[in-house]
Amino acid sequence: MTPDITIFAYIGKTIESTLDIFVSATSSNVITGISGLVLAGVILYFTIYGYLVMFGHIEEPLFDFLKKAGKILLIISLALGVGTYQSNIVESFRGLESGLSTMVHNGSASNIYDVLDISFCGGATLTEKALDRANEFSILNAPATVIGWFLSGLIIALATIILTVVAAGYILLAKVALSMLLGIGPIFIMCLLFPPVIRFFDAWAGQVITYILVIVLMATAMAFSLKIFDAFVGKVNFADPGQHALTIALQLLIISCCLLIIVFQIPTIAAALGGGFGLSMLNPLRGASMAARGLKNIVNPVSVRRDMGTGHMETASRMQHVRSGNTVMNPAYSRRLYENLRTGWGGWNKNQSPNKE
Repeated sequence: MTPDITIFAYIGKTIESTLDIFVSATSSNVITGISGLVLAGVILYFTIYGYLVMFGHIEEPLFDFLKKAGKILLIISLALGVGTYQSNIVESFRGLESGLSTMVHNGSASNIYDVLDISFCGGATLTEKALDRANEFSILNAPATVIGWFLSGLIIALATIILTVVAAGYILLAKVALSMLLGIGPIFIMCLLFPPVIRFFDAWAGQVITYILVIVLMATAMAFSLKIFDAFVGKVNFADPGQHALTIALQLLIISCCLLIIVFQIPTIAAALGGGFGLSMLNPLRGASMAARGLKNIVNPVSVRRDMGTGHMETASRMQHVRSGNTVMNPAYSRRLYENLRTGWGGWNKNQSPNKE
C-alpha cells in the first residue's frame, strides 16, 4: 500500500534537515572551543612525561609509550577534526539508526516516517469505508445503523490518530535528543583521554545507543502494527449487510489499545538495553501509576494507632485499622481510648494535680 497522505514524512524530513544543520554547527563550535585547551593539555602531558623519563622516574617499554601516544592521537583526530567527526562519528551513528530501521520496514516504506504514513492511511481507509457505509442509510429509517457506523468510523479515526501520533512523538523526541548528544559529542569523546572522567563518555555512548534503539524499536512496532492493520482490513467486508459496525470498531479499538501499550513500553525496553534512562521517564503508564499511588496515599494513608487487642502500637493503612476495629467509629475502641487517656496515655491523670510534679 502506497500512502496517499505524507504528513509524517513531510514533518520528519523538515525536522531532520534542521537537526542535521544543528549537529554540524554545534559540533563545529564545540570543537573550536575545546581545541586550544585540549592541545595545551596534551603538549603539557608529553612534556612532563619526557622529563620524567629523562630523570628515570618512569621506566616502561617503548612499545607501551607508542601505544599510549597512538591512542591519544587517534582520540584527538576523531574528536577535534570537524570533517572527521562528522564523517566517522555522526554518520556512523546515523547509519546504525537508518540501517537497523530499514531492516524492519514494510516493503514500500523507505524510512520510519513512511511506515507511520502507511499506518495512518490504513486507519483512514477504514474510517472512510465506515462513513460511506453510514451514508448508505437514512437517519430517519435506520437511525441505529447510521449512528453505529458513524461511531465506528469515529473510533477507528481516534485510535489511528492516537497510535501514530504517540509513536511519531517518541521518534521525533528521540531524534532531537540524539542530535543534541551528537552536537556536544566531542566533549565526551575527549573524556577518553583522562581516566577519572571516562565514565562520562560511557554515559554519553549509552544514552546515544538508547535513543537509537528507541527509533529502531518504534519502527519495529509500527511495522508490526501495519501488518495487523492490513490483516484486519483484508477481513472486513463493508459491503456485507450483515456486518456489524460496532463490532468492527471495538475490535480495532482493542487492537489499538494493545499496540499503544506496546509503544509506551518501548522507551523502557530501549533504556534497559542501552543503559540510558531519558525517555523511559516519560512513560505515561509509569506516570499514571505514580498518580494512582499518590491518590491512594491521600484516600488510604498509613498511620500509627494503638491496637485495642494487644495494646501495642500498630502501623497500618486506614482501611486495615477500620477492619481491625482500631477507629473512633468503634464504640469499644472509643471507650478504651477514653479510659487510656484518663489513666495517663495522653499525659493527664485525673488523680494527679496539674501543678504537681
